[in-house]
Order: sequence, then structure tokens, then C-alpha cells
Amino acid sequence: MNETIIASVITALLTYFGTKKQTEYQLKGKQVEADVNTEGMYVKNMSIILAEYKEQVSGFRDELKQVKQEFAAFKDEHYRKINEYEVYTKELEEENEKSKGIIANLKEIIAKLKQEIANLKEQIAILKEDK
Repeated sequence: MNETIIASVITALLTYFGTKKQTEYQLKGKQVEADVNTEGMYVKNMSIILAEYKEQVSGFRDELKQVKQEFAAFKDEHYRKINEYEVYTKELEEENEKSKGIIANLKEIIAKLKQEIANLKEQIAILKEDK
């Protein structure tokens, strides 16, 4: 009977440890499978994120290109207006110089006319005295 008990205990222990090891291997297999699934999901999600990122970067590049073009157009327009202003200012300065010359000539004419008026007044006064 002792042999039967010993055989039963050994069988029970072997069954227990065998089942335990089998369960451990199954759990490790499930864990590896879960890790593989998780890694697959991670790779899939990262691929989606990277694709969206590339799309955003492409959009930003297009926007940057457009902003650069707008800025270049603004800059060209600004320089054109500056050049127009400089030309207009130069024309006004030339006109101002011409006006100064005309004013100086008119002042000379006025001075001559005043002198002539004074001379004529003297002549009138002399003529009145002669009468």
C-alpha cells in the first residue's frame, strides 16, 4: 500500500508540476502573442502618425512657400513705391528750385518796377512844379 501511496503522490506531484509548467509556457506564449499584437498595433499607429506628420509638414511647406511669395511680392511693391516716392520727391525739389528762381526774378522785376515808379513819381512831381 505504501507503494500505491507513493506512486499516487508522485503522480499527483508530477501532474501538478507538469500542469504548472504547461500553464507557465501557455502564459508566456500568450504574453509573447500579446506583445506581438501590441507591437503590431504600435507600428500601425506610428505609421499613421508618421503619414499624418508628413502630410502636415508638406502642408506647412506649401504655406511657407506661399508666405515667401507673398512677402516677395510685398517687398517688390514696397521698393517700387519707394522708388516712385524718390522720383516724385526729386521732381518736387526741382520744381521748388525753379520756383525759387522764378521768385528771385520776380523780386528783381518788382524792385525795378518800384524804382521805375519812384522815378516816375519824381518826374510827375517835377512836371507839376514846372506848371
